[in-house]
Amino acid sequence: MKKLRIAVITGGPFAEHEGSVLSGGAVEAALRRTGHEVRTVLVKRNGDWSLPPTELKEAADIVFIAMHGKYGEDGTVQDILGQEDIPYAGSSPLTSALAINKVLTGRLFRGLGFDTPRFTALEKHESGHFRLDFDFPVIVKPVNRGLSLGVGVAREPQELNDHLHRAFEFSKSVLVEEYIAGRELMEKMGMPAQDIIMAPLLIGTDGVKKMSIYSQSFS
Repeated sequence: MKKLRIAVITGGPFAEHEGSVLSGGAVEAALRRTGHEVRTVLVKRNGDWSLPPTELKEAADIVFIAMHGKYGEDGTVQDILGQEDIPYAGSSPLTSALAINKVLTGRLFRGLGFDTPRFTALEKHESGHFRLDFDFPVIVKPVNRGLSLGVGVAREPQELNDHLHRAFEFSKSVLVEEYIAGRELMEKMGMPAQDIIMAPLLIGTDGVKKMSIYSQSFS
């Protein structure tokens, strides 16, 4: 296997910063174990890069984006790297911007014939007067954030306003979604050419509790 110079970009100027740093450290350690030359590029909370994008192309063969949520998953970093012609692992700016938006992806999946939980999208000025077409409990989510920031479960109408207020702290738009009880599985992409197959990862039997703990850890 060819040894590569890989830059792992982590951090970021938003609330997902700490969680991204943890993910970046894990990615860096894994890449080093495979024999690659790895360096971390930290995007600080003020938006400054520890190694400017204009210098990154000469320092790395490829970039691994280990960032969560806004800035790292919404196409911003992808666009910055693309403007400098720096190769990176992951989706294009447009695909990233679409994928992080829970409303747009929900509508896209529905349009393609996939079953999805029913949902209502709200702007802040609408939060005091709207009607749900489905029953409680419901999931409340910021439309475009990562690491489950601002995610909560309202089991009855009296709890909904508190969860909406929390979610609007992270996003101008909020999703109120039908709660689907069940197990949460994470499916990883394997490498068929190398006969690497990864089994699904069970996140937890109590998805509500797991989401709350995950969100509180990085908020």
